[in-house]
Amino acid sequence: MKKYMVIIAILIFILGVLVGRGLKYKEKIVIPQVKEKIRFSLKPLTGFTVQVGSYKEEARAQSVVAKLKEKGYDAYLASVDLPSEGTLHRVRVGEFRTREGASSTLKELKAKEGLRDAYITSR
Repeated sequence: MKKYMVIIAILIFILGVLVGRGLKYKEKIVIPQVKEKIRFSLKPLTGFTVQVGSYKEEARAQSVVAKLKEKGYDAYLASVDLPSEGTLHRVRVGEFRTREGASSTLKELKAKEGLRDAYITSR
């Protein structure tokens, strides 16, 4: 009998501690919803690339990427949020370790595709 009374006393003590800390038996955990899209790239941030354009409209940038890919270029989209301009969607081609490696692709894009405003940039 004494054994049960000790167990009941321990349970009452534990219950008192839980209630004293403000914990409830079926407390709901509320997980806040993320309201912003988080964009990231798994591409390394070293080396060089050729930027062929920067667009406010993502659909237009995606269209340019698709056309360049159809022509065999390693084109991709890199979006950036700028406080002064909002989100810009940059169309880039290639990943090069050196500026010289990017230079030949830049010349080709200017000559064959007429992309006069393209330039080399670091990644």
